[in-house]
Amino acid sequence: MSLKQPKLSPQDRKFVAAQGISTKLIAKQIQHLQRGSPLIPIVRQADLEDGIQNIDHDSDRLRRIGEHFIQTKKVEKFVPASGAASRMFRDLHGWLNGKNFSRKKIESFSINLIKFPFFPILRKKFPDCTRARHEPEILQKIIRYLLSPEGLNYGQFPKALIPFHRYRIEGRTPLEEQIVEGINYVKDGQNRVRLHFTLAQDSEAFIKKFVDSAVRRYERKYKVRLYIRFSLQEPSTQTIAIDEQGRLFRTPDRSLLLRPGGHGALLRNLDGLNADYVFIKNIDNVVKDSLKPLMTNYKKAMLGYLAEHQLKIFSILKEIKDRSNRTIDIQGIIKYIQDNLCIQIDTNVILQSSLRTKQLLFNLLNRPIRVCGMIAAGGPVGGGPFWVKQESLTTLQIIEDAQLSPLQKKRFLKKSKFFHPADIVCGIRNFEGKKFNLKKYVDSETVIITEKNWQGHRLKCFEYPGLWNGGMGRWISLFVETPREIFAPVKEINDLLLPAHQ
Repeated sequence: MSLKQPKLSPQDRKFVAAQGISTKLIAKQIQHLQRGSPLIPIVRQADLEDGIQNIDHDSDRLRRIGEHFIQTKKVEKFVPASGAASRMFRDLHGWLNGKNFSRKKIESFSINLIKFPFFPILRKKFPDCTRARHEPEILQKIIRYLLSPEGLNYGQFPKALIPFHRYRIEGRTPLEEQIVEGINYVKDGQNRVRLHFTLAQDSEAFIKKFVDSAVRRYERKYKVRLYIRFSLQEPSTQTIAIDEQGRLFRTPDRSLLLRPGGHGALLRNLDGLNADYVFIKNIDNVVKDSLKPLMTNYKKAMLGYLAEHQLKIFSILKEIKDRSNRTIDIQGIIKYIQDNLCIQIDTNVILQSSLRTKQLLFNLLNRPIRVCGMIAAGGPVGGGPFWVKQESLTTLQIIEDAQLSPLQKKRFLKKSKFFHPADIVCGIRNFEGKKFNLKKYVDSETVIITEKNWQGHRLKCFEYPGLWNGGMGRWISLFVETPREIFAPVKEINDLLLPAHQ
């Protein structure tokens, strides 16, 4: 697409300036929309023992290391929670409107109504609700009650507050499950649990009010102190879109349409945390209590794996920085980087000058570090772990299918055996204890261009480099295999029927 109207009007400039967005930034977004998604120079897909490590054999030792760091360091859990539940109920909305729905999914919903966590509420309102599978009139009343403002209004709720699980004496939303998870693997030696949720502005007050009451209950139940903080996605991270003719897309009042800039815009929120280590997990990826011990052990082992390598990295950095040390084993450091940190260095960059080589190695190691969980795919994957060429380095990266060309999808995705469940632990301080400026370690060229729909209009939209894609593109990245049982996202209502939620 070539953009027909590249210039912003005076009204446009005033409008974007009010959001804190510079016209220079808009111009860059226009250029990216014209060019399309940049081609990612993939070398091959990552696999077990080729970028992905199975740590099962050493998990007990790594878990103990992780527990030590949780007890003695400042660890926080970061949960993007700004999503609405509209996609979750898409088929139910479609059935009510008579279009764009799956009959199979509607049938499954009606047959399994008793298994949903909100069934006790429905049964009080509709004593005959179990007949919904046979009587469309009853099913229609139930779905309207679930979704409409006159009923439970779930269609307008943030996903964080939709009931996901039912226990004997209580039900829990995903936000509550994230709190309980945090108590399991973020509680420090003084029984403090630090959690951070990113929110959408329109649901901020609603969620904060809910959390205030939840905090008191869970502090009493688990005998902990909960430190829960929130942040909003900044208006300045909104982005533009173009229509099918390549023109800047405008709303009916002729103002520019500004959209959320994707989860990569949350890098600013993550950068604002004052922690040593941060766990990242999506709001809808939670499991019931029966699976939490398995998940907790893996979370602690992932932190232990990170901490063990980080200690080695810090030792090397201090050795390089010590000017009195002239006998550094450069070849040994290079071997450690390539064998253990999954950074393959082109031989022509290892210069003859010892001083310049030391600086190169120092820069390679003095970066934020992350350990990412990877799950064996049971079928087609929508992107995942790959080896990617970055100038003179080949490194591990997480690539989404929206970043791949049709040829790359055909060549690599069919062979890919793993996918990334947005399950990460990060080390965001350097060897001197100072916090990294995370914005310096973004691969800014790996923007994402996506196709979206807005009120029936097809759009091409700009998104920032994804938080765990290009947003962390210049971090040290380590990938470990994690069990499929602890990956249970709820993208649509019938996902609540999966074993992890029953």
